[in-house]
Amino acid sequence: MKNKGLIIFLVLLITFTFFSGCGDPEKEARASFNKAQVLIREGKGDEGKKLLNEVISKYPETKVATDANNLLNEMYAAKALTKAFKNEEIEAHNRTVKIDLKSAGLAQECYFIDNMSYSKSLNTLIGKEYEFYVSDGVMVSIKHANSKKYIMESYHNQGTKTYILSTGMEAPMEK
Repeated sequence: MKNKGLIIFLVLLITFTFFSGCGDPEKEARASFNKAQVLIREGKGDEGKKLLNEVISKYPETKVATDANNLLNEMYAAKALTKAFKNEEIEAHNRTVKIDLKSAGLAQECYFIDNMSYSKSLNTLIGKEYEFYVSDGVMVSIKHANSKKYIMESYHNQGTKTYILSTGMEAPMEK
């Protein structure tokens, strides 16, 4: 009789344990949500987003669906901010190019006063004598120089625009 009671107890315990985890949408949603987070951390963002969207569509009434939606929104916002900062960074590089090219033009004018000709060599203009220095990543080249005019071109290795400056121009112009 003792064994029969023990057997019934074990059957009930196993049955309860088996069925207690089944059919709970919150637990199922949480398991998928956790898996999505792992995928995202492992650099598999597209797979993680797909799983988050499944949580939202399969378990819309759960708190986890709200968490999944919030995480997706945070991911999209972070991506948008990253893109905006990248665009700002590119524009900053482009502005640096214009500033450096304008400074190169001033150095050319100072060189002209001293030599009655414009410099054909950028190295002649760089340094303390003409107060011209090239910023990191900026490439400046002298395309033409003689006793009457100069033409220079400049770009940044992480920018998106190339500018030119020539004798008589007030400011660099996009090429």
